[in-house]
Amino acid sequence: MSADGNGEAIAVLAVTADESFASACRDRLPTAGGLSVTTVESVSAALDRLRGDETVDCIVSDHDLPDTDGIALLETVRAQHPTLPFVLFTDEGDESVASRAISLDVTEYLVKDGQDGQYGRLAGLIEDAVAFQRRRTRLADTETRVRTLLDSARDAIAVVQDGRVAYVNRAGVDLLGASNDDEVVGRAVETVVEADGDDADPTALLPSVQAGERSLHETEFDLRQLDGGAVPVELTATHIEWSDGPAVALVVREIADQRASEHELRRFRRAVEAAGHAIYITDPDGTIEYVNPAFERITGYDAAEAVGEDPSLLSSGEMPETYYERLWATLTDGDVWKEEIRDRRQSGELYHAHQTIAPVVEDGDVSAFVAIQTEITEQKEREQRLRQFEQAVEAANDLIAAVDTDYRFLFANEAYREFYGIDPEEVTETTLPEVLDEETWAAIGPRVDRKLTGEHVQFETTRPAADGSDRTFDVRYYPLRTDDGEVYGSVATLRDRTEQRERERQLAALDRLLRHNLQNELNVISGRAELVDERASEEVAALTEPIQRAARRLLETTDKQRDVVDLLAEPPTETTLDLTETVGAAVERLRAAHPDAEITTDLTADIALRTVGELGRAVEELVENAVVHGAEESPRVSVTTRVEADHVWISVADNGPGIPDSERSVIEGDADIDPLLHSSGMGLWLVKRIVSRAGGTLRFDDDGTGTTVVISLPTAAGDETA
Repeated sequence: MSADGNGEAIAVLAVTADESFASACRDRLPTAGGLSVTTVESVSAALDRLRGDETVDCIVSDHDLPDTDGIALLETVRAQHPTLPFVLFTDEGDESVASRAISLDVTEYLVKDGQDGQYGRLAGLIEDAVAFQRRRTRLADTETRVRTLLDSARDAIAVVQDGRVAYVNRAGVDLLGASNDDEVVGRAVETVVEADGDDADPTALLPSVQAGERSLHETEFDLRQLDGGAVPVELTATHIEWSDGPAVALVVREIADQRASEHELRRFRRAVEAAGHAIYITDPDGTIEYVNPAFERITGYDAAEAVGEDPSLLSSGEMPETYYERLWATLTDGDVWKEEIRDRRQSGELYHAHQTIAPVVEDGDVSAFVAIQTEITEQKEREQRLRQFEQAVEAANDLIAAVDTDYRFLFANEAYREFYGIDPEEVTETTLPEVLDEETWAAIGPRVDRKLTGEHVQFETTRPAADGSDRTFDVRYYPLRTDDGEVYGSVATLRDRTEQRERERQLAALDRLLRHNLQNELNVISGRAELVDERASEEVAALTEPIQRAARRLLETTDKQRDVVDLLAEPPTETTLDLTETVGAAVERLRAAHPDAEITTDLTADIALRTVGELGRAVEELVENAVVHGAEESPRVSVTTRVEADHVWISVADNGPGIPDSERSVIEGDADIDPLLHSSGMGLWLVKRIVSRAGGTLRFDDDGTGTTVVISLPTAAGDETA
């Protein structure tokens, strides 16, 4: 184990899910610097280690971690250990990550280069950072202890260096009538000390005291207060070292001590009431006698409500009885209690706090208890969210994984690992092409590249499992972005649709059988009706026309039903359409089929749209519906396309009588499909399904002179429109 300049051991905690980097830290850092290295794989494990009893002198962390990232870990560590050395590694340089790390006071931000020499440099960096931190802590602790001791003194104490006040304790601030030490520090000493009567000016003797040539003992003089008053005091002056230089320590005691209790009270109240932590004081029996403003703010109880009650006022009911038994056992032994607690605010809201309770002992007996609560609710909630996220992803039935821009896995949950037979210890050392067979990767690779450009990608695929069976998945890719919006990887979720698709195939087969039989029987009915029409009397022949019309309607409905079932039975196919060409082709087919109809177009040129391939069928269905159900003698239809902002609009307007309310309620709302008893209604319902699959909306406008149907479609990321 390595040691700093004072021979103290150095313990390093490496946080990384990258086994190769973890192995290098364990193997090469001790060799390079003789450090003691412990590795963990996640932020939650790192926080648990920091909360434990083992010492951590420095953290070395990957930026890419399975449950969050290194920046989040750095932020959490800085909230609890503001000066703990922290070295952040990334696989490649990232200015946004570096900027955030520096703003959080990272010790060093490094890019991995995989060379042995880097670990030697890293070991030296760790040793220097830990040595500096320990020196700073020792210096800070020494000065803090000195200031704490001086502030707790009943007498006024000041440090004078080169004729000016360098420090004054609380009692001195009170004695001078100042509101804080900023009003005193920096003043020339003669502005606060004056000679008493004919005695020599004591300030003239202070340079020789600072030089160590003499001292002063109980010299009387008047202390000038900031409001112009004067207090008779005794002064004792001696040589000291202060901030690496010679100085004079002045101990000032009022000749009349009647103000001592007032000074103590004022000093106590200023310190406690300015504190950001909740502080309350109880008598030996636990009755609250005082609460500070932070207590009122954090708990919601004002002083009038809390004083006279006991701390059970805050009880959440969630702490076990053994907690309070241990607490009182500790306090009655005269020891300080330090533990986390979950209390309840006046509003009923629960909060987490780190609580310290200390007994106040006078003449051997406990006269009071002082409790300090530091709220840690946000920290606990953040840790809980991290744990819940990890548990939810790991326990999900769906296959969930993430890869970086080099197709290397960032994580993969248990379902994903089991399906592809990936060793949990080797996830972050595995790439997606290594997991998939060559044929599957050739098909999937372009989609992965699209998601890495920021697109949301969805498709259906069949993949072989590790056990040799084939499974059908609904696959969705979502980009992973930094806070600055840059894509650094993507998450894939694969939902098993094998059984569902098998049921759909069975239903489709049954549908084909029933449709075939129905068409055959209807053809028989239609053919027999025609024979009756030809051979029967006029009166009987007239009865066959309704039969033939009904048969034709049923055959049309059967054809439309086939189209609907075929659409629903297959997953949506995504492609890039030339919308102008697609709409134009649909219109030309309908012009040929309906030469008596007037069909006009106003199409924006060169609209390239990535959407479902069935969109052309939806446009054709709308135009045909407008022609067939438009004005009886001269149907007129107008088709328009346009691009506005991030949407494409397709409008089909006619001069017909309008769409029946029963059909509109099914298509515009959530009504059941039962009212759609004819082919035109089913055609509009088919349009609605196609538009929904494309992520668009369908709107009907009826102004009394005809109907306009408007399709609104989003322009997906990466589409080009002109």
